[in-house]
Amino acid sequence: MTIELEHRVHPSTRGPVHYWSAGTGEAVVLLHGATVDHRLWQHQLEPFAADFRVLAVDLPAHGRSRPYAPFSLARCAGEVAAILDREGVARAHLVGQSMGGYIAQVLALEYPDRVASFVGVDTSPFDASYYSTVDRLLLAVTPALLALYPQGMLVEGIAANSAASEAGRAYMREVLAGMGKAEIRRIMAEVYRGLLAYADRRFQLACPAFLVVGELDVTGKVLAYSQRWAAAEDLELYVVPGGGHNSNFDAPEPFNQAVLAFLRGLPR
Repeated sequence: MTIELEHRVHPSTRGPVHYWSAGTGEAVVLLHGATVDHRLWQHQLEPFAADFRVLAVDLPAHGRSRPYAPFSLARCAGEVAAILDREGVARAHLVGQSMGGYIAQVLALEYPDRVASFVGVDTSPFDASYYSTVDRLLLAVTPALLALYPQGMLVEGIAANSAASEAGRAYMREVLAGMGKAEIRRIMAEVYRGLLAYADRRFQLACPAFLVVGELDVTGKVLAYSQRWAAAEDLELYVVPGGGHNSNFDAPEPFNQAVLAFLRGLPR
């Protein structure tokens, strides 16, 4: 990678939040999924920074933004809004993968004037109509079920479910090696709790939106949710060939082409 990233820190009272900046132009904020860090976007930073000002965040309680407490989706959204204030960014394009997609939707719900567009990557919608009673039950009990797995088996299971490429699985193993099982369970519990809390509110995106999902995404019902979401709200959906749940990491070239085409096509 030839791009130079400038490391910056937002000094939150709950714990410092680290982020990296590169490029110029309209701001694109990259929000990663649960248990990983900003390096999930390592294959996007250089191509995106050629046209945009990129801000890649280690979200609270992740990566270098640890320790941070108490963690929640709403607090993550608040910290991202504070980073935009710190950077003098009035409105930004949000690209959120999995949990990052949830946080982007919280921002679109709570700070609609700050969101220029939304790209949901292997994520699911904030709207109660998409979730059955069984879906909600499974989301509620999943963190408890994780306690049944030994640490090594848990890491391998998350890596296998998250990535379709060996490089993607290796990255997942590396980042998860620095987290204990209790920490992983705590993050997952807060993510699902936050999703269910917001799912009780009717919500439809008011900004331009684009959905992306890996054709090999086997995490929960994300692929099915993405298809239903696109159909219900008349959103464009791009299925990434060869991509798993971390489709941007597994298949960066088609992912980058699709997302950059969407962002470049928006009114400036």
